[in-house]
Amino acid sequence: MPQETSHEPVGSGSPRIFINYRRDDAAADAGRLFDALSARFGEGSVFMDIDTIPPGADFAEVINQAVGSCEVLIAVIGKRWLSLADAAGVRRLDDQHDLVRMEILAALDRKVRVVPVLVQGAQMPRADQLPTTLARLAGRHAFEISYPRWQYDVERLVAAIDKPTRQKVVTFMATGVEASIRTREVNPIAMRRAMLEHDGIVTRAVAHHQGSMVESGREGESMLAAFRSVGDALRCAIDVQRAFADQRWPRGARLKIRVAINTGQAELRGGRYYGEALYRCAGLMAIGHGGQILLTQVSAEKAVSLPAGCKLVDLGVHRLRDLDRPERVHQLRQRAPAIGWSRWWGLPESAKPGSHCASRASSPAPSPRLWPSWQPLAILLCCPQPSPTPSACATSHGWSMRGP
Repeated sequence: MPQETSHEPVGSGSPRIFINYRRDDAAADAGRLFDALSARFGEGSVFMDIDTIPPGADFAEVINQAVGSCEVLIAVIGKRWLSLADAAGVRRLDDQHDLVRMEILAALDRKVRVVPVLVQGAQMPRADQLPTTLARLAGRHAFEISYPRWQYDVERLVAAIDKPTRQKVVTFMATGVEASIRTREVNPIAMRRAMLEHDGIVTRAVAHHQGSMVESGREGESMLAAFRSVGDALRCAIDVQRAFADQRWPRGARLKIRVAINTGQAELRGGRYYGEALYRCAGLMAIGHGGQILLTQVSAEKAVSLPAGCKLVDLGVHRLRDLDRPERVHQLRQRAPAIGWSRWWGLPESAKPGSHCASRASSPAPSPRLWPSWQPLAILLCCPQPSPTPSACATSHGWSMRGP
C-alpha cells in the first residue's frame, strides 16, 4: 500500500525554529542565538522553552505538539551536554523523562529538521555515546559557532536554515465563514463574540494536528493553515466541523464554516507565500458551502489513508476564480454514527459546490440519490438567499430531493 507523503509545515511566513538546550550547559549561548535568529526571522518564529505544562497534561504530548509545530529544531551542544548527570549520578541523557532528550526525540520521530549547533568548542557526539533512541542525531550535519566568529557563523546558520524553506510542497487548509458579511451587518455584537469562539476552535484544532497557522494568509473571517500531510489536514478539518456543529453560538450568529484542502509547492517571498497551490486552495474554499470539506484532485490522490468511516465523493470538474485550469473537486464524507454528531441530515450525494462558482465546467452529474446511512460533513443546501427551505434551495441549485 502506498504511504502518505509527509511534508514539513510552513509557518507564518518564516521558518518556525525550536531551540533545544540544557540550562546547565549552554543557557547563555542559546539566549544569544535566540536573539540573533529572532532578529532575522521575526518575533514569534523562534521558540526556546515550553514555558508551562498544565497540571494533569500529558507531558510527552505537550512536547510533541510544541516541537512538531516547528520546521527546524536547533540542538545547542556545549562541552557538558553529553556528561551532565543528576543528583543520583545518572547521566541526564539516559533519563527517559529528560526534557532535552524528549524534545530531540520528538523532532527525529516527526521528521522535523534537526540541526546540531556546537558551542564552547564542543565536539559532535558519536552514536555510541548517545542513548540508542538518539543515535540518529550523530548522523546530522553540525554547525560550529565560535565566539571570535560569532556573527559570521550565525549568518551561515541562518542561510542554511532559510534556503531550504523558500519553496516546498505544502498541504494548505483554507477556511471561510459562510454569510459572514450579512451576519456581521445584522448582528455585529453577536458576530464579534462568535468570531472569538471561531478563532479558538480553528487554532486549537490546527495545533492539535501539528499544523501551523499562516497569519499572513488571513483575510477577514478566512484563515489559512499548513500541514505536514493531507491526513493531518483532513483530521483537523473533521474536528473543526464537528466543533462548529456542537458549539453553542451566540443567538443570531450561528456560524457555518467551509473548508478547502490543497497540496502543492509554495514560495516564500517577503514573509508571504505565493504560488498556484495557495491560490487554488483559496479558490476552492470560495465555491464551498458552510459545513463542507472540499479537496483538490492532488490532495485526494495523496489521501491514501482516510480517517475511519470516511470516504471521498467525486463532485466533478469545476472552474475556480481567476484560474485557467479547472479542478476536479472531491468532498469528504463520514458516517454519522462513527462520530456521534446530532445535527447533520442526509443530502443528495451529487450535491455540487456553490452556484456562485465563476463558470462551472460542463460535466454530466450522477443521478441524485439520498443515502440514509451516510451523513455528509456539509449541509450543502445553505444557499446565499435569506432563510431558504431545503426544497427551495435544492430547486435553485438544480438538485433533486427525491429518494433512491
